Amino acid sequence: MNTPPHCIVVTHTHERIARTLMGVACQSLPAGSITIAADTDDQEIHRQVQQAADRTGTPMRLVLRARCAESRRAQNRNNAVRALLESGVAPDSKIIFYDGDCIPDFNCNHAHMDTLARSDVSLGWAVRLTPGQTDEIDDEQILAGRIGSMMNPAQTRDAIAVDRRTRKRIFLRRFGLTKPHKPGILSGNFALGLERFVAVNGFDESFTGWGAEDDDIARRLYMTGSKPGSSMRTASVFHQHHPSEAPTEWSQAPNSDRLKEKAPARADLGLDHPMSQPEPIVRMITPCGSR
Repeated sequence: MNTPPHCIVVTHTHERIARTLMGVACQSLPAGSITIAADTDDQEIHRQVQQAADRTGTPMRLVLRARCAESRRAQNRNNAVRALLESGVAPDSKIIFYDGDCIPDFNCNHAHMDTLARSDVSLGWAVRLTPGQTDEIDDEQILAGRIGSMMNPAQTRDAIAVDRRTRKRIFLRRFGLTKPHKPGILSGNFALGLERFVAVNGFDESFTGWGAEDDDIARRLYMTGSKPGSSMRTASVFHQHHPSEAPTEWSQAPNSDRLKEKAPARADLGLDHPMSQPEPIVRMITPCGSR
């Protein structure tokens, strides 16, 4: 029997978060806890989290932090883990990261834990829903664990292709024939042991703005000997369509050139040494009727 993982959901907006949380709360392998970290103190997020807790009967931990001048995805993820550590979670726990606009498939937690039984990092996949598919999402479909039925043949083929490519990179990695950060981590859907995350001091908070913080942590995890495993076919999340900040070409991302620089395995600005920020506020959200 798999030990329940601790799920972390990160967001910078209240939009789309309620449905993602319903998907996280209604897994075939329930989470040991659910922590939501927001890169804003928008109180509408609190309302949406309460709504999801009420619909699923699941308590959740919410970490709110006033928005900074620039996007701080790396710090936001670390804020969630800091709150989790402060709650007294066991050091050998497993953690799964999801993005607030990505609804996990019903068996996502289970698939990640199966991969972690033979690997150190589980790499999941994101199915990008079309505008039409996003409009068709039904809450009951998520609560019943049927979100996976939305995949069309082209999306299934894409998942198969990326799984093959990832497994090839995992094999080549044994012989030093891949880039230091490959196979890449999708920060909105991956899992690992808490001890491994702590060992590299979490995400590097000096990465601000869009992109590359996930490639950076992949590089540092691999430097410390972490072995990746592919869950691309079995642990999918469904990305709800919305305008994106992502550049057309990855090489145009503001932080992409930083991956060419040498970096220590342990981030200087990380879990135990955060970049200066407004004080995060942690709240426990309990379902109505259970208080």
